[in-house]
Amino acid sequence: MEVEKVGIVITTFNRPEELRICLEAVMPQAKALVPEALVVVVDDGSKVDNIQVADTVDYYYWQEDNNYRLATARNIGARVAVSDGATILIFFKTQTGVRI
Repeated sequence: MEVEKVGIVITTFNRPEELRICLEAVMPQAKALVPEALVVVVDDGSKVDNIQVADTVDYYYWQEDNNYRLATARNIGARVAVSDGATILIFFKTQTGVRI
């Protein structure tokens, strides 16, 4: 049986500490369950430096803050994940409480 490719889309805006906590919770669990899982972070134009996460995820996308907000950020993440073969999408915001 072929395992579906999972795309995990995490949106963020000016929350570097919450993003770090979210990634520390999500990444090990996702990769343990589905090693081929893609992790996509979409930054909705943060004025703070979130780029340190770029090396820890499969895709990091920063969009200019043009008041597009959450829906557009999620759509960008979905397009990126699907274009890399994801057939199942899971969405998180950095404020999402994820238990380790």
